[in-house]
Amino acid sequence: MKKLLLLALGLIAAVLPLGGCASNQVVEATLGKTFDVPIHREAFLPAENLRLTFQEVSKDSRCPRGVQCVTAGEAVFTVRFTRGSAAAGVTFTALGSDPTTATFLDYSIAASIQPYPEQAGGIPPEDYVLQLTITRPPVADALPEDDMAAVYAAVIRRLLTTDSNNPPGTLDLSSLYLIYTTSDATPVNPTAAPDPHLLAATLRDEISSQLANLSAGIHWVAGMDSLSFEGPNTTVAGGGVVVSLGNIHPGDGDTCQVYGALQVGSLDGTGRVYVLAKTDGTWQITGTTGPVWMS
Repeated sequence: MKKLLLLALGLIAAVLPLGGCASNQVVEATLGKTFDVPIHREAFLPAENLRLTFQEVSKDSRCPRGVQCVTAGEAVFTVRFTRGSAAAGVTFTALGSDPTTATFLDYSIAASIQPYPEQAGGIPPEDYVLQLTITRPPVADALPEDDMAAVYAAVIRRLLTTDSNNPPGTLDLSSLYLIYTTSDATPVNPTAAPDPHLLAATLRDEISSQLANLSAGIHWVAGMDSLSFEGPNTTVAGGGVVVSLGNIHPGDGDTCQVYGALQVGSLDGTGRVYVLAKTDGTWQITGTTGPVWMS
């Protein structure tokens, strides 16, 4: 009898630690596939060396199902992301039952918080689970990197020095924000697929080097949602301008087309598709194609 009791106690002691570890087990995930992360748990994307932790739900005012509310309410929650030396707590706000999105470095994160309230009184904090889908656009490689840098630098320089709505030399270049995620869906071609691509870090460095004589404070950002805006003209908080770029589309011979836009505020911006040609080893803008937008 004593041996049986000792054996039973040994089994319990062996099982309990395993249960405790299971409750804190890291969720292994894959880019582009939806996965669940319970609150206070960690997920890891090995191929990306990307870690995240569902830290907290700071607010949940979502209108319960079957209840008539003045607004749909919102859930506010924080996820901490880490990749190498880069780390940030990203706060999401989900309106009603709608999913929400945010960015970290080159990654786009779509998040949905569960469960949805079924009745007034709230959800126990330990019951929250996030459904996440993380994506990352491919790296742009339409031309050799040296050529891509020269093309983009030529477009950026033209926008800042010639094609802005402002008199030459009057732009505030203390902060020049360059968006490194491309998009072909633009005001001049709104029906085009965005087809986002990333400008690689080495490409961004070369573009910055070629723009060094502009004496601009260059900052590369993933997208507009990485910036803060203020004032009646929704200008960049703290001043500066934003340049967004499309994909490079090679043409016949050493020619290409690429979209570029400059935004100072909601009522001060311009964009167009530039045509470039490589002559004697140098990429030069030879004109534009299609409409030009201005605000």
